[in-house]
Amino acid sequence: MPKVLLLTVLLLRWPLLAQPDCTRPSNVVRLDPSNKRLFAVGTDDQISTSGRARNFLKPIADYVSTCQSNWIGDWKVSIFTEPRFAVYKTELDNQDSGDPRPWAHSYIGEYNNRGQRLVIHPLFPQKKKWLQIAKIEK
Repeated sequence: MPKVLLLTVLLLRWPLLAQPDCTRPSNVVRLDPSNKRLFAVGTDDQISTSGRARNFLKPIADYVSTCQSNWIGDWKVSIFTEPRFAVYKTELDNQDSGDPRPWAHSYIGEYNNRGQRLVIHPLFPQKKKWLQIAKIEK
């Protein structure tokens, strides 16, 4: 009996045996596994500089590393200001009578982990800018 108790205590204390926490970050509102894409909600301010964008993306990168390990090195994040617009443009038929303008204004960023680049306001040439993001994956 003491051996069983000792083994039980060891197993409970051994962190390597613990299951990873695969709760999505609170700003991730949708996951598209087939396209290795996450849809997140944020603000212009949260992604306005490389440092701020890195802080915004870090919990998402940690989630991908832990819970979507087959995505490592090749995943994307589409960033919107409103959760209801966190869809592909082709899915707009059922929202706002298919009018893409509110969706386009809500779509404030696109991050591609492969190139570690964030495009801010990808649909508006006059506001569009690119940020290089320092490596965020583990």
